[in-house]
Amino acid sequence: MLIGGVGVSEVQTSDLKSMLKFLHRGELKCPINVAELARCGLQHTAEPLLRHLHGLDERAVLAVLVAVLAERAGFERAVAKKALADELQAKWDAQDAAEE
Repeated sequence: MLIGGVGVSEVQTSDLKSMLKFLHRGELKCPINVAELARCGLQHTAEPLLRHLHGLDERAVLAVLVAVLAERAGFERAVAKKALADELQAKWDAQDAAEE
């Protein structure tokens, strides 16, 4: 079954990290539901999470969380590298312009 939408991109990284922490500690039980999320203070994430994680066992939920967090970390590193490269290029361009 194919599920449309934006996946769990609506959920803040900090909330996904909290959820992972609660799962590792055994404080969040799977399959997840609104009551479990609310017990951990994550009720505001219920709609997007349950749309994609509903009915999954703990191993599956952990796999999804780890994959999403790894993707986001990689993207954030790439964005930071690009910003640094752009900043350096701007400095070099300014230096070249000053020398002309």
